[in-house]
Amino acid sequence: MTDDEHADVSVTRTSLTPGELKRPTALARRREPCVGLSAPVLIGAGTSTLTYALGSSGDGWALRVSRSYPEPWTWRGGRRHEVALIAEFRRRDVPFPADAAVLEDVDGLPTAILERRVVGTPLRPQDVTPGSPMVKVIATLLDRLHGVDVADAVALGVRRDDPTAEFRHAATTVDLDPDLRDRVLAMVDWLEGRAANRTSWSVQTAS
Repeated sequence: MTDDEHADVSVTRTSLTPGELKRPTALARRREPCVGLSAPVLIGAGTSTLTYALGSSGDGWALRVSRSYPEPWTWRGGRRHEVALIAEFRRRDVPFPADAAVLEDVDGLPTAILERRVVGTPLRPQDVTPGSPMVKVIATLLDRLHGVDVADAVALGVRRDDPTAEFRHAATTVDLDPDLRDRVLAMVDWLEGRAANRTSWSVQTAS
């Protein structure tokens, strides 16, 4: 299956059937018996990922699967290094979900990942006004994240190429609300400008 075909599946598939969910759910229960027997509940859908809640809300787990399941994630190189990267970030006190583990893969590319569920509520505009406590929380998170040395991140599998063209392709092919798409594309425009500035600065420095 080509990358374009994967993208088409991502656009149209908004959930997995009970039959498709049976295998990754069974693998999750085998790995973590405390998951229990409750049915998976869809709690999130991203560009390439469908996320299901497993277990009780107090001791819950999140099952993330590729939208193209049983095919693996392939966008931006797939999720081959994600679990190791999450574990390293947690060791550096960057808040990421705990106990992440690959449940299933195809030739080393994960198709399903299990992790502790982070329970919360979506941010509202009033939560992130200047001076609000949440602004400090977000700033602290970003400070810790960007405190990771680039060489260490690359050694853990983070790619160094410019992803903005792929971001633009995803924003124009995935079914987004028009207002959200406009905001995403505006951010991609900003990122492309930043990339041009970095390239120009690098050339001037080399000269």
